Amino acid sequence: MRRNMQRMPRFETLESMTLLSSVAAAVHFETAHIAKAATRSIEVGGEVQGYYSSISITSVAPTIYALAAHGTITPIGPATVTGSFHTARGHLIIVGTGGSLNLKLTKAPSTSASDSPDDASNGPIILVYDFTYKITAGTGQYKHDRGTGKVVITTTPGLVSPTGPGIYSGPTTTNVGRTTLTFNPTPVAAG
Repeated sequence: MRRNMQRMPRFETLESMTLLSSVAAAVHFETAHIAKAATRSIEVGGEVQGYYSSISITSVAPTIYALAAHGTITPIGPATVTGSFHTARGHLIIVGTGGSLNLKLTKAPSTSASDSPDDASNGPIILVYDFTYKITAGTGQYKHDRGTGKVVITTTPGLVSPTGPGIYSGPTTTNVGRTTLTFNPTPVAAG
């Protein structure tokens, strides 16, 4: 005949056991030290080309651009760049086979959008935006990478479409065209 045994919880004394909290603290300290040491500064360089779309809601609000481009970026290699910006700031994501980098854009000091060529009758108005960038995050092999530099974004309009009043108080204009992003690997002084 089978005996039915009941198990009851019971207390054990801690005197014979080793306290592991000091070991856990040492492991945590060592892990944090290794993670900090793994951060490296990189310089992003190269050029990508693609397309953008923009929308101007009113004459006083900045035009907002969304873009997607492809090319070769150092140290990533073949990469796709996506993001958005307006005249003062923006955000880009560079994606390569080994991971991605997130870049925060800020208007470069003492520069602004410039028109080229000077005479619009010679062709489309090409807008040039100078930004500084800061790498704010990364994934994959770029997880611990950080750095700063400059990026010049050039937009060449293609199709412009005024869209009249809608949900906004005034007329809006949408635009699509080609874009080129040129990354300068020169680090920017912290400020």
